[in-house]
Amino acid sequence: MKHQPQQRTLVKNITLALTTIILLLFLLELFVRFGMKDMEPWHSDSLLGSTHIPNKITWWCKTEFCHSFTSNSDGFIDEEFSPEKKSNERRIFLFGDSFMEAFQVDQTNSTAHLLEKRMKEQNENNTVYNFGVSNYGTAQYLLALLKYTPEYHPDVVIFTLLTQNDLRNVNPSLEPDKCRPFFLPEEDKLKYKPNPCLPSATEKIVASSKIFRYASKGLNLLKQSIYFKRYGEYGIPLDFYVYNTQDKNFHQSFFITEQIILNAKAFTEKNGAKFLLVILTNPHQVDDTRWSSLQEQYPKMKTVEWDPLYPDRRLQEFCQRENIDCLFLLPHFREEFTQTKEPLHFPKDGHWNERGHELAAEEIHKLIIGEQIFN
Repeated sequence: MKHQPQQRTLVKNITLALTTIILLLFLLELFVRFGMKDMEPWHSDSLLGSTHIPNKITWWCKTEFCHSFTSNSDGFIDEEFSPEKKSNERRIFLFGDSFMEAFQVDQTNSTAHLLEKRMKEQNENNTVYNFGVSNYGTAQYLLALLKYTPEYHPDVVIFTLLTQNDLRNVNPSLEPDKCRPFFLPEEDKLKYKPNPCLPSATEKIVASSKIFRYASKGLNLLKQSIYFKRYGEYGIPLDFYVYNTQDKNFHQSFFITEQIILNAKAFTEKNGAKFLLVILTNPHQVDDTRWSSLQEQYPKMKTVEWDPLYPDRRLQEFCQRENIDCLFLLPHFREEFTQTKEPLHFPKDGHWNERGHELAAEEIHKLIIGEQIFN
């Protein structure tokens, strides 16, 4: 009997501790939800892995920029898409990752917005539908194209490709984030593997907490960071292996990417539209000093196996072989940087700055006009 007071005290202490923890978590949830800028623009999607949360205003802030963005009802950073197409309207579908999403600049300075502005100078009814979402690869581009073409009827489909991570995104041997769709090589074709991550009812309830979502995101980023650093035999971060001419996993990534692009081209042309491929720029390709600095940091990148122009050269051969209209932005960015010495990418973040988006829109517009697509 003499142990009962001690047991009651222990129960009281545990209850007090749990109550305090719950109260602190509740107060922290309130602070995160109402006292901080909302920087959570994405949510899970059963088909694409993720999209932006529909009809939501969010912020994206880092040391070099801070901007707010509004998503439409389909979960893309753009005005509302319209199923009703005017008789003389021409629509451009623009697919891409964070470079087309363009959280690093004001929405009015994004490639999609600037391209549409130029197209409207020719015809007020020309429109650009921006399907850019951070962390997308060509697998998501293709699935989104298949989903939205019957509803919104494009006249031009543009796939933008950032070699430094898009080639990783399509390959499950390289991509640590498995909550996404893949197209797996099977002989000389691809087999569709749907997104395996469908949250349960319990997970959906737990995921309503912003603390949980931020903590989960932080943990995933930490896991990815560790994975990126451990890949390969050279001790070089994963995404830079795209410049290694001998890496077998990235050779497979090229094959997967090329097959996806061929499928997208065939589907686009079957639906009476024109397909274009635009190869974007990585900052280490544009600025030779950044490549030299990278070599100093990782001396093994000075060997002949590493070439910053290798991805573009390989894709150029693919475009010529398959008769695909391709625009390589790298020569234009290198020429601009050589002449002005002004950076086109943010020094720390690595995405395009305002001038980078402006130059990209200029060159894509020239491609469309040069191909006389709307004439």
